[in-house]
Formats: sequence, structure tokens, C-alpha cells
Amino acid sequence: MKKIVLLSILLCLSFGNFAYSQLASWNVNGVDVADGTGIDENVSPYSFTSLSLLTHITDAKLSLSASVNPTTTASQYGCKVSTYPTSLSEAIAAEHYIQISITVERGYYINFTDIEMDGETSGSGWSDAAFMSEIAGYTNGNQLREVTSIAGNTGGLDTDASGWGSPIDLSGSGYQGVTGTTTFRIYGWGATGSSGTNYIRNLTDDNFIINGSVLGTPGFWSGTTNFDWNTETNWNDGNVPTSATNVTIPTGASHFPTITEAATCNNINIENGASLVGSENLTVNGTATMQRTIDGYAKDGDGWHLLSSPVNNMVIASSDFEPGTSSPNLDDFYGWDEPTFYWLNQKVGANNITNFVNGEGYLVSYETASTKDFTGTFNNTDVTWEDLSKNTDQGNGWHLLGNPFQSALYWTNSDWARTRIYEGAKILNSGGTYTDITVAGTNIIPANQGFFVQATVHNDNSITIPIEQCTHDDTPFYKSSIPNMLTLKAENGNYYQESCIQFIEGSTVNYDENYDVHFLAGLSAEAPVFYSILEEDNLSTNRIPTPENETIVPMAFSTSNEATVSINAEGVVSFAPNFEILLEDLQEGVIIDLRENPIYTFESNPEYDAERFRVHFKSATGINEGEDINSFNIYSFDNSIYVNNPDFQNANVFVYNLIGQEVVTFKINGDATNSFQIGVPSGYYFVKVFGDQAISTKKVYLK
Repeated sequence: MKKIVLLSILLCLSFGNFAYSQLASWNVNGVDVADGTGIDENVSPYSFTSLSLLTHITDAKLSLSASVNPTTTASQYGCKVSTYPTSLSEAIAAEHYIQISITVERGYYINFTDIEMDGETSGSGWSDAAFMSEIAGYTNGNQLREVTSIAGNTGGLDTDASGWGSPIDLSGSGYQGVTGTTTFRIYGWGATGSSGTNYIRNLTDDNFIINGSVLGTPGFWSGTTNFDWNTETNWNDGNVPTSATNVTIPTGASHFPTITEAATCNNINIENGASLVGSENLTVNGTATMQRTIDGYAKDGDGWHLLSSPVNNMVIASSDFEPGTSSPNLDDFYGWDEPTFYWLNQKVGANNITNFVNGEGYLVSYETASTKDFTGTFNNTDVTWEDLSKNTDQGNGWHLLGNPFQSALYWTNSDWARTRIYEGAKILNSGGTYTDITVAGTNIIPANQGFFVQATVHNDNSITIPIEQCTHDDTPFYKSSIPNMLTLKAENGNYYQESCIQFIEGSTVNYDENYDVHFLAGLSAEAPVFYSILEEDNLSTNRIPTPENETIVPMAFSTSNEATVSINAEGVVSFAPNFEILLEDLQEGVIIDLRENPIYTFESNPEYDAERFRVHFKSATGINEGEDINSFNIYSFDNSIYVNNPDFQNANVFVYNLIGQEVVTFKINGDATNSFQIGVPSGYYFVKVFGDQAISTKKVYLK
């Protein structure tokens, strides 16, 4: 290349924060376009990606129009033509060009300076050429530079006196502050034969160079350093926003911002999956926006979403969330009414659902996936609900509230100020049912998420949704390693229901208002029904004290149709290793060790007894009453006797009443765990097991 090299091949002038450099460059030495040597591909568009990119330039390519043919000579990048336009307009119409594209990382922009190149055409190649840009437009009259009578001239496409005259000047305002991908093209015309070549040629050093600078977009958050809004290095341009700055908090940032002292900006946009904590400390002079991407309706399980607005009293009509009435926007939008146990259609005017009420949730479904904008003024104060109804014959105290802030919320015992509100909340999951949110369990309510809570009494109650518990968390449904918590997930194709059992200090074997969570059936009738049974309470989360010996938790299960179902046990390893965790299927008469087999698959039928399963927790430190404490472990539940046989002995089991009469006998054939249902009057009985190697006896209660 005919140029002056100052200091090094890479010319870089630094002024403060700005670096004027080679943005991208190409060297065609050794390249053979036709066979793909040295380029990305040997088929159209014959892309040739630059291997020398400035920081924050994510891609730069040379490519050929589909209307031209590749050169066949080594150390060239260019084209041949088989038709022969005679003017620029004809060349544009025929799409005879070599293209250059360059892409800058989001949150940064390019200030172009110029383009340098080495190039020429052969004797039957283009006689005339024009350098053009996407920014100016690919139409005649928008040429950045034009050369004529260059066919066969050495360096006829060089950016010096041999060709274009000088580097292609890009210092004009249209080439400053450029974002995304930008393209340039070299159009040619006047070729006289199909063997004529038009190409970037190989001299010394790089043969095509785009020069300019890359700068950070003001107000674009990177979060590369930490969570602090007021740390300069968290912003792409190195400056904390001022009252005139438009702020973008992008999806996927390293950290999301937290504001702990007074801050300001003009407009602010929080993209889908991003979050902001501390909006109470932020003055927004313009408009505040938070985006939410909502998947299109696919099936009952994942077509519905519980939604809540992070902006104040947003009007639904004419917003992105207004439900459409015809395909491809045949949508649904509902509010919840506890007194009638009914979903209220927003499209029905009499239901008076005109605005997103702060701290209230809504059920939505959209036919087409899209990213929607909540726009207005950010909610930045606590939201308190009082005197929630409880109609036991209708909604039974379940109310649909919503996260009103710009981030996820911790569900805690502090700040929420729950008075006569049950312990847990519920969020809708992708299986068409609900996931429990509890203290000491899954305890994150995602941003923009509606959630159910249940009042314990009618009217005399309250709950505060506290801004103090805002936290950064972009996971749709938060899971962590929770100690002593077993989650049984019954899955039927696209639908599933979770049921949780957890050992927790302070709980009892009875219903505990401050620990247990009532079951709430999901939206889809096809989803399994699965919960713990505790006398008159059906529980989706059942907290119990750590058992000294063994505890059995009865479980109800049903489906609306015949189906193959799998129960997946999650969290088994969160229990101490001395606990056996067994799943008993009374329908099939089998007992599964969930440590060894965490997935159990079975057939379901609506006609089967709903009280089908039992979960056994057995501590290896428990001691039997009997003659040999190291042999058989005997215990009972309801009308069943269980015998654990760790040595896999053959044995005979005898059951006696309190006056010594034999009631029933059974045989054990070396199985590790054995269960026997006995139809006897409620009361105490003695169970004696005679094995090959040991004898054990225990007094049990049957009912």
C-alpha cells in the first residue's frame, strides 16, 4: 500500500477517552477466493472476515454480490462479471459490487475517518467504479468517490493518485456516531469480458483498512466493575449520567445498577431481564421504561403469565399490553376476583380494568411473542394492601398481588409486615401450576411478576410489599441449594405440579400457619394434582420437624385422564446422609429409594384412589424396641406396617393384639423394604419378625 507509516503499521492517536485507530483491516496475501483459501467460505457470498479488529468492533467482512463470480487468482479478493453494465445505474441494478461491512458492539458507536485500499482491475475488467455507502444510499448520485478509465491500470483502485486520489473521506457528520452494522460497496461497470478481474490486490502490509474511533455510548450501563450507579467505570463512556443523559440498562450486563444516593437522568430504559434497585433515589426528568419479553401462547402450561407493572398506574388502553381482538393478536387479559372465585375479562368494560393497579397482578396471554414496554413513572414506594376478603366457599382468601418494582423481591419475614396473611406466596410456573415462594425455601419473586397470597381471615388483615427487599435476580424462577427440602415434581408431558416437604426448626407435625402453604390448583385441567395430606389441609409446602426415627407424609395424586407420569425428586442430597427417603406407591405396591432412583415413572388413571403415595423419612440412628436393634426396623402408618430389612434376610412377620392373639402373618423374601396393609380395628399391636439371622419386636399403632 502506498502510504506513510508513522510509528507503526497501526496508527493510533489518543485524545482523552478517544482512540483513532484502524477499526478493521484485511491482508489478501495467499487468499484464493474461488477455492476458499484464507477466507470463510468458497461459496457465495465468499465472506472474508477481518482478523484484525479494534476492541468493541465485533465483526467486519468483505463479501461479493450473488450476481458476480469470484476471482480465481491467488492473493486477490474480488470478482469477475458475465454481464456488462455501461453505467453506475446499470451496475446498481445488476448488483455488481464488492461489499464491506463492519459491526460495533452494542453500547458503543463509531466515528469514521477514512478508508484506505490497494486495488485494481484487469484490462477487460471494470473501466469505471464508484465507492458508495449504506448511509448515503446505494443510488446514483450518492457516490463517495468515482474513478474512470482504470481498466488495466496498475493501482486503479488504490486510494492514492493512481486510483481514487486519496483515502475515502468519512469525516462528514453522517459517518459519526454510527451504531450497529454499516456497509460500503464498490460498484463497477464498463467491463468487456468475463475473464476481467476487479480486486483488492496484495502489496505490503494490509490491503484494505477502515479507520476511525470507537466510543462508549453515554448513559449505556456496562456494570463491568460492580453494582454501583455512581461508579464511572460501570458506564461505557466513563461518565455517571446527568440530568440530560438518556440511560439504557441492557439485558445481560455483568452487574445491574443499585442506587444508594441521589442520582438523575433524562429518560431511562430497563431492558428485558435487566433490573434496577434504588429507584427511590433516582430523579427521572423524562420517561421511565421497563421492557418485558412475553412468549406467545403455545399451550396451557406456558401460554399464561402472571404480570405486574413497575410503573405508576399505567393505562392499559393503547399500551403494548392492551389485548388484541383478532389474529395474530388474539390476546387475553384478566384480573382476579376473590369474592366470586372468577377471572374478570379486561375486554368487558363493566369489569373496569382500565389501569395497572400498583402492586396488583394480572393474568395475560398473547398470541404472538413480543417485547412490551411499561412506560411512565417508576413505582418507588411501599405498596400496602389491607382488609383483603376471605370467602371460604369461593376464593378462600387467595388474592393476586404483584411485584410493583423494577427488580426481583426477597420474600422475607421482615419488612413485608404480613398480618393475618399465610406464610407463602405462589407464582405461576411453565407447567401450568404454581411454585411456592417461602421464607427458608424458594424466596425470590421475579420482576414484573404477579403472585398469589392467602388471607387467614376476612378483612382484618394487611400486607406490605416493601421496596427495601428489592434485589437483582433475573432468573424466571429462582432455585438454590435449600437445606432439608425435598421437592417432588410430578410431570405429565407439558404440565407439572411441585410438592415440597422440608425439615425446619419450629414447625410441628400439625398444620403451621407460619410454615406450611396450602395447595392451589393450577390453571390447566391437564396438570397433575399433587399435594401433602394433613387432616383437613392440603399442602403444597409441608414443613415438619426433623424426625428422630421415622416420619411418613401421605400424598394425594390424581390426573384428569389416563397418563404416563414421572415424579422427579429434587433436593434429596440436601438432607443428612443418614436419612433414608423413600416413595411408596400404594397403587402399585412398590417402594422406591429416592437416593438411588430419584425419578419414578408410573401410569395414572382418574379412577385410582387419590391417596396413592407416601413419603418415608427414616433416620439410621433410630432405635427399635426389640431383641436385636441392628436387624429389622419396624414402624407403622395408618393401617400399614413397614419392615426395613437392611441385611436382606428371609423372614416371617407375626402381628399380635395386646392379649397375645395372632392377628395375621406375612413372609419377607429378602426385600430391603416391605409394607403390609392390615384390616384390623384401630389400636396397639405387637409386630415380631423372625429372620434367618435375627429377631425384632416392636409395638405399633394401627388405625
